[in-house]
Amino acid sequence: MHLFVHSFPGHKYIRDHKKIDQLKQKHEHTSDGFIEVVCGVIRNEAGEYLVVHHSLDNRFVMPGGKVDKGETLKEALNRELKEEIDINITDTKYIGALKEIISNIPYRLHYFSCTIQGEPRIMETNIHSTLKRVGVEAMNTPLGFGLKIENNIFSEIKDIQKTSIDLYFLRTLLHRKDIQKELAEAPYNIPSYLDPQKDYHQVFCLQHKEYFVIPYNATQIPTPHPRSKQTIVFSNQWRDQIGHTHNTIKTEQLTPNSPQIHLGDIIKAVNPHNQQVKYIKITKKEKQERNYVLHDYRETSYNDEGLPVPYFRFTEGNAAYQHGSPVVHRHNIVAVLKHRSEEKFLILKRPQFGRWTFVMWGIDKDENHINAAHREIMEETGYTDIGEGKSIAEEIHSEYYAAHKKENRYAINHAYLFHLQSNAQQSHQREEHEDFVIMWLNPEEVMQQLTGAPMRYIWQKVLEQSD
Repeated sequence: MHLFVHSFPGHKYIRDHKKIDQLKQKHEHTSDGFIEVVCGVIRNEAGEYLVVHHSLDNRFVMPGGKVDKGETLKEALNRELKEEIDINITDTKYIGALKEIISNIPYRLHYFSCTIQGEPRIMETNIHSTLKRVGVEAMNTPLGFGLKIENNIFSEIKDIQKTSIDLYFLRTLLHRKDIQKELAEAPYNIPSYLDPQKDYHQVFCLQHKEYFVIPYNATQIPTPHPRSKQTIVFSNQWRDQIGHTHNTIKTEQLTPNSPQIHLGDIIKAVNPHNQQVKYIKITKKEKQERNYVLHDYRETSYNDEGLPVPYFRFTEGNAAYQHGSPVVHRHNIVAVLKHRSEEKFLILKRPQFGRWTFVMWGIDKDENHINAAHREIMEETGYTDIGEGKSIAEEIHSEYYAAHKKENRYAINHAYLFHLQSNAQQSHQREEHEDFVIMWLNPEEVMQQLTGAPMRYIWQKVLEQSD
């Protein structure tokens, strides 16, 4: 059978080789390139777990961080927890480790149960926005439990994973002593080709004791076919037809040691001629009981390069995603406007929603990004001499609750940077619910005031492009 490590819709696996090499120079890593990370598991007398909210990733994580060169795991744990939440560790117990790809970087996460001294508090306010206690409650759900954060209950698998992947790991994997060594040391199989337009998920195979990355639509979620991802070497017929979108084989053409295949299986097929790997679905050819058709999943060209699409779901405040509310899909424009003569940027303070944002709103039908940005800047601020825009990020996906419409939004945000050319200004044309204050802030103030992970992500991209 298979055991899912996690499955995140909206995540693309693009290998950032340059960043990985930079991290390997500064931090301890495994022989196969996974950066070593330590996580502190801290519980109070009520059994609640201590977590911090990571602003950029928009999820709750155990306090911890990467292991610097020359550090032991415990030394790194002591340093990270002091830096992040200002506490001292008095005792630890090693729980276990596993591998995970986070934001396209491979990490090996080591979990320690910690006894602490001191009152935890957020120290790195540019990274973490808040500190919470999370309860774990027994529920009649596929996982058998749910997470409780204040008055919010998360019981669905995908919501638990998005809210706190650490607690998902702790409750579903790390208590398994029979696979503890394999979780920490098993090889990680990533296809040589990855389509930047496809979603992938990570799987730990109990049968083969290996990790795999598989196209998200390759198996039915949440229960994959139990025999998917077998390694099968095919005959010369398959080798000679490499590159075709599909071909036919007979069962007797499989090698003698190959496992039995079944209809619907997703298999890892290895070309015996050049060791190229494909991921293939098995279906049956009509009226030929002993023949199978192999459908290659490469619907478009695969490569290791491309832009990942960041994804954020709001879990706190007025914009927190409301389960059960209708979902409306839309494209938004986000306009970052720089002052004409000063190193300042325009921010909108929205008291009604308790948020600080850049200029943003929906893109009208038949409107391109630049026209939509110009229109929104003029309507919300009155500025008319805006100049040409520069793309900051093509797509940033976010889910949030629009209280004034009583609906959830799944937004695809397109961000651009504009330079104000003059102070020419006309009367703004805001809608009734658009009650906000225009403010020009320096870069340090922008980072401090912006609300929400998508806005902070966009600001980070602005800073990166200005370096």
